Amino acid sequence: MRRGRSDIEGFWQTLGWPAASVDFCESNYESSRYVAEPINALSALPYLYFGWYGASAIRGGDAWEQTAFRLAFRCLFLIGVGTFALHATLTAPAQALDEIPMLLLSLDLMFLMSQVNAGATPAPSWLPNAACAVAVAVIAVYLQFQALYEAFLLVYTTSVFGLIIGAYRMAHAKKGEAVAEKVRTELVRPLFHWALAWYLGGGSAAWLAEMLFCDAISRVVGPAFLHPVWHCSALAGTWCCIQMLRAARVSARDHLPVLLWEFGGYVPVVYYGQSRSRPVPQPEAESGAPPAPHPAPLPWTGAHESTPGGSSRVLGAPAVEGEN
Repeated sequence: MRRGRSDIEGFWQTLGWPAASVDFCESNYESSRYVAEPINALSALPYLYFGWYGASAIRGGDAWEQTAFRLAFRCLFLIGVGTFALHATLTAPAQALDEIPMLLLSLDLMFLMSQVNAGATPAPSWLPNAACAVAVAVIAVYLQFQALYEAFLLVYTTSVFGLIIGAYRMAHAKKGEAVAEKVRTELVRPLFHWALAWYLGGGSAAWLAEMLFCDAISRVVGPAFLHPVWHCSALAGTWCCIQMLRAARVSARDHLPVLLWEFGGYVPVVYYGQSRSRPVPQPEAESGAPPAPHPAPLPWTGAHESTPGGSSRVLGAPAVEGEN
């Protein structure tokens, strides 16, 4: 799949490194013989920041849970490194650095999806070891067939559709308990819809259009337009998917998920809120009457307010001790 060919020999080709099995619309080495596709490469940089930020924002929950969610974000970071390297060099080693983390991220999300509703029950001791064994096998098979880009596409696409099916069931399966059902309908399901819209409606559509209609689209919007759309939309969709799993996991552990819209109100980030089993303060009764019911508010149902410390939280969220 060679599309952006150029008569210019890049620096990386002079080193004798094998070429990648895929190329994209952006013309190669037009600006510098050291960077094959500069615009595509630069569009990978948000993965580095959001991969780091997402991993640093994981707090609360079981040890295996923190490890698995941080691993998902670290895979995003590695995808950024590999994607930048692939578009900068168009070499096979850089392609492997891009595609292997994509497969490992899918595997990690499958692991999380299988355990997210387990509540406080610890993950079976054999499961992480089995996941690691599968990861090693995936890497070995990938390296064996790396030259066949279609083989990677088949495996990766199958894993993505498997995740979509699992996420759909999670987002649309009704819960018996009232608060858990409210979490599902007002938080888990919308995050799933956003993930689907970004990944399929935005990212995958842009990728397919580039792969199938490169010449025609290049004449209309330029050769370096669609692939950055794929990068950014796939990042947004994956981010929403991880936050959806996070919200479902927090709820399954009998806590209220707290959704903050960060980065100017554009990026959803889910945190652990207070435990639902913690007693909620009741207003004092008048004239000896029993206290009126005072259910715990759901933390994503209000607007943002600025706190004295300059941070923001969602109105109605149970404030935690030490919060500004």
